[in-house]
Amino acid sequence: MLSLKATKIMLIGLVVNLLVLSSILWAADYSNDSDIAKAIERRLSFDQGINSSNVVVETKEGIAILSGSVDNILASERAIEIAQTIKGVRSVIDMININPVKREDEEIRSDILYAIKLDPIIESLNIDAKVTDGMITLTGTVDSFVQKIMVEKVVKGVKGIKSVDNKIAIIEKLKRSDDEIKADIESRLKGDVLLDSHFINVDVSDGNVKLSGVVGSLRERLRAGYNTQVTGIKSLNTANLEVDLSKRNEMRRMESSIKQSDPDIKKSIEDTLIYDPRVNLYDVKVEVVDHVVTLTGTVDNLNSSQATQNDAINTFGVWSVRNQITVKSELIDDSKLLDNISKALMRDPYLANFDMKIGLLHGKVNLNGAVSSYFNKRRAEYVVSNIKGVVSVQNNLMVKTQEKNTDSIIKENIENIVSWNSYINSDSIKVAVEDSVATLTGSVDNLYESRIAEEIALDGGAKDIINKLEIKHSSDK
Repeated sequence: MLSLKATKIMLIGLVVNLLVLSSILWAADYSNDSDIAKAIERRLSFDQGINSSNVVVETKEGIAILSGSVDNILASERAIEIAQTIKGVRSVIDMININPVKREDEEIRSDILYAIKLDPIIESLNIDAKVTDGMITLTGTVDSFVQKIMVEKVVKGVKGIKSVDNKIAIIEKLKRSDDEIKADIESRLKGDVLLDSHFINVDVSDGNVKLSGVVGSLRERLRAGYNTQVTGIKSLNTANLEVDLSKRNEMRRMESSIKQSDPDIKKSIEDTLIYDPRVNLYDVKVEVVDHVVTLTGTVDNLNSSQATQNDAINTFGVWSVRNQITVKSELIDDSKLLDNISKALMRDPYLANFDMKIGLLHGKVNLNGAVSSYFNKRRAEYVVSNIKGVVSVQNNLMVKTQEKNTDSIIKENIENIVSWNSYINSDSIKVAVEDSVATLTGSVDNLYESRIAEEIALDGGAKDIINKLEIKHSSDK
C-alpha cells in the first residue's frame, strides 16, 4: 500500500499532466519555466510574512508547485497567493507542510471561540470547533456562503493551527431565485475594476454557480470567483473559466473610466454593499461627483468602515474615495478592551513575540513599540481593527530590520516585483528611491492598482512611499 505522502505526490503528478494537456492556453511571452520559478522565489524572498528559505518552488508548463514548510497556515496561503500574482502562472499546486508552534488542543479551541466572540461581524453566529493535534473541524450554521468563509478566515488567525476543515452548514433565511443570484453576480463582475465581464459567463442552478469563458490571468479567475459571493450561493465551480495568458493585455478594460457615469458608479457600489455582510446592516450613504466617492453614515465597528472603503476602491470608474463614515461602537470598558486587544495580538501567529505598547481611550487605540517588518506593522493594525469596541487605530509602531538595503537595491527590488505582477502594467510606472523612501510616478488603470503599487514598494524594502501615480483618464476631462 502506498504511503499518504507517496499517494499525494502521485495525485499531484496526475494533476500536473492533466493541466498541461488542458485547454488553458499559455502565453509565449512568459513560457520560460525557469524564469517563472525565479520570479516566484524572488517575490517570496521579499515578502516579510514568509520564511522563503523553507519554501521550494518548481514549475512545469506554467504550473507552479510549492513545497517545503512554513510555521503557520496564513504563511502557506500567502505563499500561494503570491505565486498566483506572477505573470505566466496558470495554476498553483500546494504541497507546503505547516509546522506551527506546538500548543494544547484545548488551548487552541479556547482561542478560536474567543476570536469569533470578539469579531463584530460573526460574533453572534452559532459556531463550534473541534481540535485534534492542531487540525480544526468547524461546525455550526450561518446564513450565507460569505459568512462561512469569514469564519474560516478568523479561525486561521490563531497560532498553532495545521489545517481547517470547514463543515459549517448554510441555512438561508431568505430564499433567492437563480435569476436573482445570477443578476447580482453579473452586476458585481461588471463593476469590478480588475475584470472585463464581457468574457465571463455565469450559470446558476439551485444556488450552485458555474463560471465559464476566458480571463487573462490566474489571479483574475480567483477574483471572478470572489465576486460570486452573494446571498443565496451554495457552491462555486470555476473549472470552465479558462486562463488565456496570451490575451491578458487584450482583455484589460479598454473602455475609458470616464464613460462610467457617476450614477453608474454609485449603483455599482450600492449593489456591492447590499451583499457584503460586513456592511449591509448599516445605513451607509454613497455620493459620487466626478468619479470621486464620498462615504457617510454610521457603523458600529471599524471593520465595517474599512470594508465599505475597500468595496468602493474595487469599483470600476472610481478615482478617489473619501471615507467619512463615523464609527460608534458598543461601549466596552477600556480595561476589558485592552485585555481583548492584548490577547488577540498574543494568539496571532505573526505577532505573538513582539512587545507592543497599547494606548487606549474610549475605543481609540494607539499602537507603540517595535516590530521587525512593515508586514507585521500592517498585520497588527489589521488584527486590532477587527476587535469589537475599537473605533480607531493610530499605528505608531516602529520597524526595526536587521539589515538595511541601499536605495539602488530597493529600487531594483520594487521594479522586479512590479514587472512580474499580473495586475499592473509595469511600463507605465516609474520608481525612484532616496533615503529608503520610494516615489512612484506614472499612471495606473485604477485606484486599486495604485494601492497594489504601494504595497509592492513596502515589500521591496521602502520605509515610506510618495505616491504620485495618476489614474488614467482622470485628467482627460
